[in-house]
Amino acid sequence: MSIWCNSGAPRDVPGEVMDPLDPEIASLKRRIQVLYNKIKWDYKFIKRAPNKIQMEYKDLCKQVTNATKSLKDEIKNAYRKDYFFRVHNEMMKMQLKRRQNKTTAEDEVEPLVEHQLKERTQLQ
Repeated sequence: MSIWCNSGAPRDVPGEVMDPLDPEIASLKRRIQVLYNKIKWDYKFIKRAPNKIQMEYKDLCKQVTNATKSLKDEIKNAYRKDYFFRVHNEMMKMQLKRRQNKTTAEDEVEPLVEHQLKERTQLQ
């Protein structure tokens, strides 16, 4: 099985990794909030605002959605790439440990030969 097709790999990014906001997204959200408050103050409802203002508001909302989606996709791709790199390194370390354990186990085990005569044991 290929390492890239690992079914045990996490599909979602943990929340603590996804929390940081991009400054561009934060500024877009602030602009939306300012425009929203202005529309609410002047027209009470967004639907009552002129079409030009409604379209500006909708365009800002779409920009935020697109920017957020692209940021999440980038983070997800980077997280998966990092995960597979890390898993590969861990697998290599485990294989090295197994080899080292086998060699030390083979070196430590010495067959014990007990001779009937003490002189023969001393000759070895």
